[in-house]
Amino acid sequence: MNFRVVLASLCLLAPVTAFAQSDDPVDRNVGGGYAGLALNLGQAHGVGSDDNGTAYLMGADIGYVMPRDTWNRIEFGLELSTGKAEFGDSGADAEVDFGLIAMGKIGYGYSLGGHSFGMFRLGFGIANGEAEISGNGATLDLGDFDGTVAMVGYDVVFPANSNLDFLVGVNYRIYNLSLDDAPAGGEDDQQINVTSVNAAARFRF
Repeated sequence: MNFRVVLASLCLLAPVTAFAQSDDPVDRNVGGGYAGLALNLGQAHGVGSDDNGTAYLMGADIGYVMPRDTWNRIEFGLELSTGKAEFGDSGADAEVDFGLIAMGKIGYGYSLGGHSFGMFRLGFGIANGEAEISGNGATLDLGDFDGTVAMVGYDVVFPANSNLDFLVGVNYRIYNLSLDDAPAGGEDDQQINVTSVNAAARFRF
């Protein structure tokens, strides 16, 4: 009689135990360093300019993930990128070639389920390059520039496996550039606002 009671109890507990095991959360919020490649595509607008234009950036992203618990994380990163922004200004076309953008970033992330994380990011850094304006068949070289860049963004991080993540997101950047050779009557400083979508792949180590 006792053997039958024990056997019946095991039969009842087995599916409950199996369900509990399959329902346990798996912690994929793993800390450590990462390095990857990123691409930004978006729309550029010079403050005071007439028309919007296109912008792109491509480059490397390195950083470190610091888990707070299973569901939250903080990320520190450094972006090194290059690219171009174009927009219309008073009937002419302005073109800004970014030689190098170096920007530090910090982000706070929270679990979205399915091992994915949503990341809010802030960034600040420096930028340099050269600019020119074209119109009426002529091109005016504005020379080199130095400046700063600030960013706010949101990414979704999708872990593909234990070593590879994919990211997609949006960001808004403000560039403040100081031109070496501003046109007569023009401003030495130029602000450019860029709204972009971005995609990245990064390897964890």
